Amino acid sequence: MTRAIDIDEGTAAQGHRAMSGEACALADALDHARQSLEPVTWRVAVGPDSVYAIEAVHRLAAESGIDVRFVPSSELAGPERVFFDDYVRYRLPITTGERLKRFAEEWTAAGLEALSAMVGLVLPKGAPPKAPDRLNSVVIIGAYGGDHIGDAAILGGTLRGLHTRYGVTRATVMSGRPAHTRKLAEGLSTPVEIDVAPYRAGEVRRALAEADGLVLGGGPLYGSPRILARHLAAVSSAHRRGLPFLVERIGLAYFGNAPTRWAGRRILESASRISVRTSASARHPLMEGLAAEIDRDPAFDYLEARGALDRLSTADAEAVGAILAGADDSLKIGINLRPTLDQWRDLSDLSRDTVDRVFMAKLAEGLIAFARASRRPVTYVFFPMNAIQLGMSDLSAAYELRRAVKGAVDLRVWEADAGLDGVVHLLRRLDAAMAMRFHASIFAVTQDLPLIGLDYFSGAGGKVSELLTDLGRPEDASTVGRFTPEWLVERLVGRTTGSF
Repeated sequence: MTRAIDIDEGTAAQGHRAMSGEACALADALDHARQSLEPVTWRVAVGPDSVYAIEAVHRLAAESGIDVRFVPSSELAGPERVFFDDYVRYRLPITTGERLKRFAEEWTAAGLEALSAMVGLVLPKGAPPKAPDRLNSVVIIGAYGGDHIGDAAILGGTLRGLHTRYGVTRATVMSGRPAHTRKLAEGLSTPVEIDVAPYRAGEVRRALAEADGLVLGGGPLYGSPRILARHLAAVSSAHRRGLPFLVERIGLAYFGNAPTRWAGRRILESASRISVRTSASARHPLMEGLAAEIDRDPAFDYLEARGALDRLSTADAEAVGAILAGADDSLKIGINLRPTLDQWRDLSDLSRDTVDRVFMAKLAEGLIAFARASRRPVTYVFFPMNAIQLGMSDLSAAYELRRAVKGAVDLRVWEADAGLDGVVHLLRRLDAAMAMRFHASIFAVTQDLPLIGLDYFSGAGGKVSELLTDLGRPEDASTVGRFTPEWLVERLVGRTTGSF
């Protein structure tokens, strides 16, 4: 006989409190369930006040052998409902049949996009149109749809750049998940009117019918067959209309096979103008023989221009005030981590860590050692850049960090899908930051916050290491593989002068 227990919304939001050893209703519920002689199922209420905390309560329950059934309230709507549905899709167990169905749906969609791109194979290559001096309306393509707030900053900077250089006043952004991209776009403050449409060939053609050009704007160009197929179809549509195609401050990443390299090269050859965000991208094999301007990531432009935070939501402002309550005299250090294992299509095995466990243990050791050595009390504040499971949730990393430090430090986790201005508002109240996501690093740098970079790429490192090298501080970055607690303490001491 299974014993069913109701967990109300307030209790469901106490996962991190229970993990830190704090007395609370959830800690009591865990103790009672562990002592039960019969199987226990929790019926967990999910509403606006608890939705962003469900991963912590879910994984705590799983570790104690407790089955969980989520009960969403009628008040769960809008972005909170989208977040919940995303969590359910990726974190709850699925049958083999459902897994095969998802696989088939993805490949069917990819096949249709590939058919749309086939027209690009028969069009005469020709010379791309000359880059114009003025554009009023553009269609923007990229990797939009799996966005987090770093991608929103990229879009904001791309729009500012297009407005400054070409006079653009209207833009249609093509997205794999329009509702999600629209939510992020609403948090931007730009002189450009933004519309968002599904990234499908027919929608691109309709948008181009009222536009002056096509832009591959910001973010990476990489060897995803599905995304490359979309781009080829979009470029072909622009070519048929005689519209200029601009490549604006992209990064060139990994292309794993000849077909994707061919597609990437065909896209670049069709451009009227190319700019890339690093010298490494300019030297990429796909760029051989092509002229490109080298500029910086567009997120810099947007974030450096943020003075008054006119898109700061009341909810984010209140959340930052609450998470920093009582920490006025503390040394406040922000932490952003992302999962190091990119396997987001099925995350239903809650016993599997998303961050390398050896690295996490070393990180916890370093955080504890620094807090003990500091003359001032230390408060660590975890902030997510991507809260949703698609693209790997930073809140998964927060849970594993909480478990690793075992309540030995003052660690506060912002459980939210925070807006861009919300994260900037938080960073302006901190003393230093440690970041694993590239754009979390850019956020910190643009707010003049001392930065320690944690690079999840192997070998010599990736974008985070390159950023700190470009800033003249290569010693402030470490890869996960080279990381040691002693290095972290040394760098934190060096970047937080006056704490010792």
